[in-house]
Amino acid sequence: MLNLVPIIFGYKISTLDLKLIYTESGDVKIQVEAKSSQDSTRYRKIEIVFAFVAEARCISLPFYESNYTLIERQLEPLTGFYEVADSQYLQERISIYDPKNRDGYHHYIIAGNDGYVELIARPQYSVAENPAANDNPDVEVDFEFTGMRKHPVQIGYQPVHMVKAGYLATGVHYYYCVAQLAADGKGAGTIKFIKPEAYPNCLWIGKKISIQEGSRIVGYATIRKIFNPVLADNTKQG
Repeated sequence: MLNLVPIIFGYKISTLDLKLIYTESGDVKIQVEAKSSQDSTRYRKIEIVFAFVAEARCISLPFYESNYTLIERQLEPLTGFYEVADSQYLQERISIYDPKNRDGYHHYIIAGNDGYVELIARPQYSVAENPAANDNPDVEVDFEFTGMRKHPVQIGYQPVHMVKAGYLATGVHYYYCVAQLAADGKGAGTIKFIKPEAYPNCLWIGKKISIQEGSRIVGYATIRKIFNPVLADNTKQG
């Protein structure tokens, strides 16, 4: 039986295009279309990111119809994002992934229209709109904000960055595992620069660049990985 607990996360999933992205670093991203609880008149692309995942399965069957006899009670609300309470499947698998039960894995289901995803994951996840901000990023960085802003920074934030002396480049931020960072917060993520071909060979691993709103420095980004070879200065290391 499936004892499903709806997760109230501000959206109702309604999608024909459910996309799962797995990375070896351990996180899993699920991209779907959903309607916001604040505005149900239009669909939005959202991304649910789980930071620590032991297992992810994609099933090409309509979730509600294929599991109708297993669902223990009427689901309200139908958010499309559920935790399975008292999961027998989790108990069977936990001996493989976490035999001493130290990591606190949970069993989750994300339901689309014609398929669904099951995950065994820790309960650290984030939900954000505009997942395109992390499509083909140029660099992975450690962000460190200085507290100069009045408000947190959201995924999709587009400040300028001092990529080399005298040159400020606009870039789109994406933050791992969270939808926003505090004005004095720290976290990892990516930057997708605008027209990186205009300032080639200016970055290297360990380089620290300022994050600015005009001339005001609001934070720093330290380069961890360079995905775009155009930007890499291979003669230098931090």
